[in-house]
Amino acid sequence: LFGASHVDLETMIHWNAGHVPAALAEAEDAAKLARDRHPEAAATGDAILGFALATAGELQPARSRLEAGLASERSLASVLIDLESTARSVLALLLSMQGHLAEARRSRERATDRAERAGGPLERTLVAFHSALGAAAERDAEATLEFARRGESLDEQFGIPSFGARARLLAEWARLYRADPPGDTGGLRCLLDERRARGEHWPHEIVYALLAELELLRGDLRAAQADVDAGLAEVHGSGQGLGHLDLLWVQARIHRERSEVVPGEACFRRMFELARSRGAWLYALRAANDLARLLAAQGRRDEPRRMLEEALAALPDRAGCADALAGDALLAELRAGEGP
Repeated sequence: LFGASHVDLETMIHWNAGHVPAALAEAEDAAKLARDRHPEAAATGDAILGFALATAGELQPARSRLEAGLASERSLASVLIDLESTARSVLALLLSMQGHLAEARRSRERATDRAERAGGPLERTLVAFHSALGAAAERDAEATLEFARRGESLDEQFGIPSFGARARLLAEWARLYRADPPGDTGGLRCLLDERRARGEHWPHEIVYALLAELELLRGDLRAAQADVDAGLAEVHGSGQGLGHLDLLWVQARIHRERSEVVPGEACFRRMFELARSRGAWLYALRAANDLARLLAAQGRRDEPRRMLEEALAALPDRAGCADALAGDALLAELRAGEGP
């Protein structure tokens, strides 16, 4: 029972240090222990295993565990926090990546409402951070900034530096992303270095991907490539997989900007296949959009048309989705035989 109810402390230590396989192993052991011997802790075990699976990039298994925990009549209380609001905010992040955009926003609203009504400072900070991360996955800078500022404010009020620093990273990214072109990334890099100096790593692979995209938009391909390399090192060295799709997306676009057609095509294909295998249809659509333009420029229209049709058909929610609007327009061009 101790292992089942206190595993959140162990897994939090592993997550923060970037030891995702260790966190996942702890969570799997605890969930099994709870199911086999302590059913009163089973919902908590499911939720914590869902967190660990999400960090590893296993979107659908993570979603299934989180939904099972939230559907249970058992309490999601744990040694550190009440997990319900946090579980809903992590679920919202996964839903965003899978393209369930309206459902994701409702889940973020429910998580925020519960955290504000019944949660302590730690729950409220975690919900703010995960909500900001979900908005960033949708590339909604305004919503990212709104949620991240809540995390910053809670850190200022209650002194939760580790979690407040995560929120500050996303707030700084959102401020830069809103500008056209983005401003200097030095402040964001300083925040990242401060966390690394404290031995904190998660979610650095995601931050490196966001940094690389900023540098790409600024036209600094060398800096963008260095950030992608650093992010991929985090993925391969720690087992973190949640930011892998973002890193592949930026890497493929760097190849495209350098007119490296063959590696660019291969990278977009890899991103599409990985996103499809994870059910991350928002990311599959992004890969299909970019790959379709690349192939159509070579006069290849049938394959990109089929990929776009598949990704658009699989996307659960198109409302307010810029990627879907772009995909629809490109698909119409391909079907009409016009150039992109």
